[in-house]
Amino acid sequence: MIVKKLFLTYLLLAVSGGCFSLDMSGVLKSMPDSVLPLLTLNNRLDCIDYLNSGMKAVVVNRLAGKSEMTVLTEDYACIANSQVSKVDMKLLPYNDDVVIAVVNSVTIDNKYTDSDIFFYSSDWKRLDGTLFSLDTDPDTFYEYQFSPSNTNLTIKVTEPLKLDDPKTSHETVMRWENGRFVR
Repeated sequence: MIVKKLFLTYLLLAVSGGCFSLDMSGVLKSMPDSVLPLLTLNNRLDCIDYLNSGMKAVVVNRLAGKSEMTVLTEDYACIANSQVSKVDMKLLPYNDDVVIAVVNSVTIDNKYTDSDIFFYSSDWKRLDGTLFSLDTDPDTFYEYQFSPSNTNLTIKVTEPLKLDDPKTSHETVMRWENGRFVR
């Protein structure tokens, strides 16, 4: 009888472990420091606690500057690392798991924003971004912005001939569908 109870307990634990869903707070807690080198684990934990308490989530980062987490939802976070750089993070459903998308953006001369986007598995292994239909040209500025409320990714493309000359730019909104971005 005891063996049956133990077996059922282990079975329930195994099944319930598979139902665990990853949320952005959990992602920020498990994230390696190398992904956001300016923020320590304690900085990230403080930001989560501050926002959950309804407070402004401002912390002193590793370079003695101020960083602020401005938005935290179940699947999205936005962190202003400094006055000119920010990070957007989004959880995207992928097969039976999630992909963690991390956008690092830097604004130049208060006019031009250039972003890099990186994709990680739920255990923080770096994934090839081309798997998700985002081909880029290294001579072009891309500004990526995730929507906090859905899986849309707005891409502003700027093709400057020179930074002082008029530029060509356009915006595209892509949506996450079946494990990739589509127009």
